[in-house]
Amino acid sequence: MLVRLICFFLGFLLSSIFDTTIAEFSEWSILGASLGVAGLETISKLYYTLIMKKKGWKVEILNLLNDLKLGVIYGLIVDAFKLGS
Repeated sequence: MLVRLICFFLGFLLSSIFDTTIAEFSEWSILGASLGVAGLETISKLYYTLIMKKKGWKVEILNLLNDLKLGVIYGLIVDAFKLGS
């Protein structure tokens, strides 16, 4: 449980790093955002297709990867709310 929480907050940190890095390269912001969304969707596809097979330690790694993805999404939403206010 603690490792999953650490992965979630690591995703939150990575979203902040990703957000500020994309903002610095204004010419590449659309490409960077689309690659970020494509990466998150790829993680989702892997998670939901492979989780059905339920193979031992692979499920734990997929759960950690999914928690990292959720942290990134949560961080991006929080940053959007900060910019909106």
